[in-house]
Amino acid sequence: TMNSKPMVAAAIVMAAAAVSSSVHADETVWGYASQPERRVEAQLLTQIDALMSEFIHLRERPLSLRRSLVLNRARRILERTAIHRSKVPAVRHRVAMVYYRLFDVERQSSLLRQAIPHFEMVATSRAPVSVRAQVLNNLAICHARLGDHAQEVRAYARALAIEPDPAAHAILLANQAEGYMGQGRILRALRGYRASLAQTPGAMMLDSGVTTLWGLAVALDRSGDLDGALEQVAAARAYDPNDRSINGPTWFYVPPYDKHWYRALGHWQTARSSDDPAAQLAAYDSAIASWRAYLDNAVPNDHWLALAETRLRQCEQQLARATKGHGDAPAPPAAANLPRRRR
Repeated sequence: TMNSKPMVAAAIVMAAAAVSSSVHADETVWGYASQPERRVEAQLLTQIDALMSEFIHLRERPLSLRRSLVLNRARRILERTAIHRSKVPAVRHRVAMVYYRLFDVERQSSLLRQAIPHFEMVATSRAPVSVRAQVLNNLAICHARLGDHAQEVRAYARALAIEPDPAAHAILLANQAEGYMGQGRILRALRGYRASLAQTPGAMMLDSGVTTLWGLAVALDRSGDLDGALEQVAAARAYDPNDRSINGPTWFYVPPYDKHWYRALGHWQTARSSDDPAAQLAAYDSAIASWRAYLDNAVPNDHWLALAETRLRQCEQQLARATKGHGDAPAPPAAANLPRRRR
């Protein structure tokens, strides 16, 4: 959910920019390369940049093994030299991004913890403001994936304070709203999503605006406004009918089982809007299966467990009424017979 993200989720979301984009050939940054004692470091950075470029090229491939090998080669360069202790922000940014991208393919939380101090160093440096804003976004995503929503929200606040680009500002607001939702601070989340939509340029509604609408939908539902939530799902689908944005590579859910809440609302909106009796019953059945999957996977202290149980009962009641109302319409398979994920 980018976060919960939806981590939310993002998403969203917001994947980090390519390493090479973090520091271009700015003479004030790279002037140190003319110093003899820095030439070896510059050569190592060239190797790392080449490996990261290869990784970016491989990101569209379905298998992660080669991507992992490339990133681990970069990691070995970093860890067998003193380069990871450099005082140059451009260098430390690259170090952080190697660990950050390794997490994408290896999913080991320790990699995020290794990236965090390097991102922090760049964020508090005299690097260009656009670089520091992007680094703070990456830092927030690290905290989000680790489930530390308090640190996540603070990192987004720091990024919002310096981000010069209005479109990026809107994305940061939406991602911060995801962090607030992760904390259970639903009113703050609602304000964040609405502020983000107010700042999102029209041309970006097809991209980041869609995931923000989904985040607002979930937040409205969790505030008790189911009808308002389903209206936002319909609005998101006006831009993205097949829900690609919340199922794409730049969107992730924290906790992972939060995806079932999004899917439940999606199926429910389909059921409410369908004119085909069989399709309506099937959509209600899918919504019920999604609510059950959420309940099966949720942790005991989940903020939204009681509401999920309520939504499950409501959905079952609406399915029963729809089934009775459609009379002889062919019924879909019983939800109880569908596969269910368990803790």
